Amino acid sequence: MEWVKERKNPPCEAIQFEGQPCHNLGNLWNALHSTYNAASDRPVDVSILEELPEEPECPWPKFSQLELRQALEACSAPGPDHITWRHLKQILALPECGEIIIALANGCMESGHWPRHFKESMSVIIPKPNKLSYSAPKAFRPIVLLNTLGKLIKKMISNRFQHNMIKYDLADPNQMGGSAPALHRKSGALPHAPVIVFELFTKSGLALEHDKTELFHFTRARTGFDRSLDLGYVPYTGNNPLKPKTYWRYLGFYFYRKLMFQEHIRYYATKALTTVMAMRMLGNSMRGLSPRNKCILYRACVVPIATYGRRLWYFEGARTKGALKTLMSMQCKAACWITGAFCTSPTGGVESLAGLPPICLHLHKLSQRAVFRTATLSDSHPLRQKVVWDAVTETSSKIHTLTEVFSPTAEENTPGERLLDRHQGRVLFDEFDPKGEDALPK
Repeated sequence: MEWVKERKNPPCEAIQFEGQPCHNLGNLWNALHSTYNAASDRPVDVSILEELPEEPECPWPKFSQLELRQALEACSAPGPDHITWRHLKQILALPECGEIIIALANGCMESGHWPRHFKESMSVIIPKPNKLSYSAPKAFRPIVLLNTLGKLIKKMISNRFQHNMIKYDLADPNQMGGSAPALHRKSGALPHAPVIVFELFTKSGLALEHDKTELFHFTRARTGFDRSLDLGYVPYTGNNPLKPKTYWRYLGFYFYRKLMFQEHIRYYATKALTTVMAMRMLGNSMRGLSPRNKCILYRACVVPIATYGRRLWYFEGARTKGALKTLMSMQCKAACWITGAFCTSPTGGVESLAGLPPICLHLHKLSQRAVFRTATLSDSHPLRQKVVWDAVTETSSKIHTLTEVFSPTAEENTPGERLLDRHQGRVLFDEFDPKGEDALPK
């Protein structure tokens, strides 16, 4: 809900490149091109690929209508052709048009040729949020917009690649996996890790910027955990070493060095409570939104904020009493706003009148769903490796209620070889719309 935040004035300042402002289109093009395409002429050491073992060639079935429909679920901005995904979905809804695109995709793979039309792109420069100054080209992010038809076929190919990478274990799921002694040995080499990563990136023709490199060491030690680190590179060297932070924010998660997530819980509980307090301007017990719309707004906008990253701290055996107390207080305020009840009303009764399940039961439901989805992962997935298995029955202690066995890498699940890929015309689906005549009255 962006409307609860302070509205900032749009920045208006010239981009500086090599100490000179860019006032005309030519200078601006040189600045952006030199910044975003700086790696185009860097040498690449291809000898690092010789260490990879050769693998047998895997089959490549032809594309099907099912893969085309799955790729059509994407939605992004159009490219130079100005064809939107809505137009493409309406056109490819006809089986005759879909067969033409499938034949084009199969022809590209068989001939090894990618048409020039699919390579044409248009770059859009957008500003990065929360920057102190927008005078540097790196304060902007380039977005490359390809032609929509090329992105559709590219999506079909990438889905095949992702399936094969999981099926044949072509990518290591863990970057620093190992037992406890191995972790101790790797932590001893921690000061040299940035140098090793920098050299690997240089051999690949890439530039590693130190101000965008993040490194966090998890430890439960009581002393010596906050020592500064001399990287040997400017600016974190000499009298200005790198000082570790207390918390690390990664993908919206707040990590503490002891892998305790009190800060993560506090941040999102406060954010959810602030959103609930801001919603009061949308109505009260006399005017504004109806209780039904208030409930929908709360469950759609506030509950996802409060439960974001719940699997980090809500699991069996975790101490969640303090976190649940904070979330219960937040939901009680939301229930009072929805029903128009007094603040001193009982929490359970107000939640029942508002149609809100208790937050503890909602978290338990989400946790069980996440555990059940673990059964659909591949055997090499790191989450699948962490599942506790019973030594006698060789079944999971968490997913014992599942009656079906899932194998995402089975031969029957290979794109192009599935049942709907090969015999689509023989399978019919009877879809039922619950919003029709047989729907329950409101």
